[in-house]
Amino acid sequence: MAEYEVKMGQLVQENDKLQLALRNKTEELASCDGKLRQMQTENDGLKKQLREYEFEFGRKVSAYEQGNAQLRLEQENALKKRTEYETKIAMLSQELERVTTQLRSKSEEF
Repeated sequence: MAEYEVKMGQLVQENDKLQLALRNKTEELASCDGKLRQMQTENDGLKKQLREYEFEFGRKVSAYEQGNAQLRLEQENALKKRTEYETKIAMLSQELERVTTQLRSKSEEF
């Protein structure tokens, strides 16, 4: 009988140790669960912030692309006008040369 009581005492002590370990692990698990929820909330906030940055970035890129396209169009128009002006200058230079030649010719006649 004494052996039985000793064994029972040992089992009770082992059971108490296991219950304490279980309680500690349960508290640890609850703490980890709270941290996980906090991190998930923070992660959700960061994802939202990232989406907002991506949207803003996309909007700015689109605006820059539109501005760039407008500048290219203006550059093309400026180059066309430059070509037109160069052609007109060449024609006017030729006309000036022709008129100058005629004036010289007329002045030599007098």
